[in-house]
Amino acid sequence: MDKRYQVFISSTFADLEEERKEIMQAIIELDCFPAGMEMFPATDSEQFEYIKTIINESDYYVLIVAGRYGSVAEDGISYTEKEFDFAKEKEIPILAFVKKDINSITVGKTDQDPEKLKKLEVFRKRVLDGRMANFWDTADELKYKIHSSLSKQFKTHPRIGWVKGNSIPSYEVLEQLSKLQEENKQLIIDLEEISKNNTFKDQSVYIMNTFTVHCEMAYTMDILSRDISIQEVVNKTGLSLSKGVWLDEFEDIINKKVISLTDATITNESLEEIVKRLLALGIIELKAVREETHLKFTDYGNKVFIKSIEL
Repeated sequence: MDKRYQVFISSTFADLEEERKEIMQAIIELDCFPAGMEMFPATDSEQFEYIKTIINESDYYVLIVAGRYGSVAEDGISYTEKEFDFAKEKEIPILAFVKKDINSITVGKTDQDPEKLKKLEVFRKRVLDGRMANFWDTADELKYKIHSSLSKQFKTHPRIGWVKGNSIPSYEVLEQLSKLQEENKQLIIDLEEISKNNTFKDQSVYIMNTFTVHCEMAYTMDILSRDISIQEVVNKTGLSLSKGVWLDEFEDIINKKVISLTDATITNESLEEIVKRLLALGIIELKAVREETHLKFTDYGNKVFIKSIEL
């Protein structure tokens, strides 16, 4: 399903007003939602508490550092630095963009207060320490780098994001799948009991046996069938499931690596069947987060994956 992300823009304002407009435009061009002080200026501590809730709801945090440290709170720390600290605390992905040469900035857009200049230099070092930061010179270069960096982040570190309201019915299916985890615990217990009774000694027979899934052709709407095995599913999706993957991403992997038919996508019923089989065998565990379902290998699932590679 298509996602739209909320991106929080953090920086000083007066000196970077034009740059912020370019950044907001870049985010809108990516079909995402920009959020920043334009909507709620950080002028006091009470307002900052509200801003923290917006940052916490955002999927990514973009920080721009130039020639000013910015307005400071009662504790002497700027609101921009406070936003940065809060994003770190909440483990929101941070994309930092630091002005390459402060000396090239016009005097009217830099701090003249020696104390603020000292704090700005310390803050710059904090931002650069332990993370890959992009340097920029012009507003156009900044816009391009933010557009490029966000695009890459969306692919390599996808977040929960937002979806259209007409996608909600599919969420009901995801919620049902999550509930199946509890129901399938009994199935796992039954499998273990059967194994103890020597009805079968190895679940591999169930992992290797094939079953039929159905997929729909994009243009003709024809339904095609394909025989697959859990072993094949584990082998093809294992690298993602080891780290954990969202259900829609899992569906994409199934379509590309397991179904492997041009213009064909697996039906919801068949996708649900695959997930239920993985659950019943104790290969994956599910977690519901903001109405989305997250799949990840159990310890046993990782062992099955390693074995599938060896076979």
